[in-house]
Amino acid sequence: MESLKVIKYNNSWQGKWDEFVKSSINGTVFHCQKFLSYHPEGRFQDASLILLKDGQVKGLFPAAAKVISEKKYLFSHPGSSQGGLVIQKDAGITQGFECLKAIINFTRDNSFDGIIIRQGERIFHKSLAEELDFALSYLGFQYYARELSSAVDLSGINKDD
Repeated sequence: MESLKVIKYNNSWQGKWDEFVKSSINGTVFHCQKFLSYHPEGRFQDASLILLKDGQVKGLFPAAAKVISEKKYLFSHPGSSQGGLVIQKDAGITQGFECLKAIINFTRDNSFDGIIIRQGERIFHKSLAEELDFALSYLGFQYYARELSSAVDLSGINKDD
């Protein structure tokens, strides 16, 4: 079995990318290339990554290269309201770690000074698994900022009332 391979996204992957997002545990419309492509070309230096193992997509990381205070970061896509690593439904903690370590190695090998990840809102995940939060903390990621969000479940409201 081959180890996880990281490749840069290009437009030939758009269909497979968006299908993976739809079938993932934590992907949202904000992770889809169809959504991200609404930005004018050249607005961001795209650095989105595809994580492959044995020829199969195991994770996606929509991202851009962004310079902050003269340092180059791999940044969860700044053109999206939500970001973070997208993983398949049955990924589990081991694969979460493997994907994040591969992204860390990619940044080191490609002269990035760091990684900034904006995780997606849990309310939009297909299940409440927290593998990535645990792995990020274990691997030394720290909070850069915290945001507050809330949601109201409207499914029980009768439209006729």
